[in-house]
Amino acid sequence: MMRSNAFQRWVKCIPSLVITSLMLGCTGQYRAETAYPWYEGQGSNLENCGPATAAMAVKWAGGQSGVAYAKAVTRKSGWWLYEDIAQHLSQQGLPNELVPATSVYRILSKNQSVITRIKVVGVPHYVFISDYSRGKALLADPLQGNKRIPISAIRAMMTDDTILAIRSESVFPAAHLRQEPKLLKTAFTP
Repeated sequence: MMRSNAFQRWVKCIPSLVITSLMLGCTGQYRAETAYPWYEGQGSNLENCGPATAAMAVKWAGGQSGVAYAKAVTRKSGWWLYEDIAQHLSQQGLPNELVPATSVYRILSKNQSVITRIKVVGVPHYVFISDYSRGKALLADPLQGNKRIPISAIRAMMTDDTILAIRSESVFPAAHLRQEPKLLKTAFTP
């Protein structure tokens, strides 16, 4: 009987935990949207991390995309794979390729970006990584906003042996931030 009561109390906490997680995710998305014009949140739909990271990559490179658009032209529903993200990037004219995860530092140091998966509460989750400077890169999480963290920490969070390298030679997105010095200061605090 005792285990049953403890289990029932734990089960009652699940909705509160889910609501708290979603609120934290939405709060992070709001902060990121005000700092980076290319940021794309996934909202409360957990399947949208793939389309959101694909849209971020396109917008980061100077193009136009969004979660709804990515899903409409690439894959309407379900969990996206690297292949789906790569297809959307290619459809938008953004060169990309799957490369070994050990290449992350080399790619980011060339002012390019990557999409990779990390685990969030044990579930694989896509994130967009860009804007390398002083040993740190910007990890744009479509669920929780942006964080500036060391490359070594990013590498430790990665779950796959491969990453999707985005080869953008066009507009380096830091140019967007340079137009707004206040945002640059708050976004890139060491």
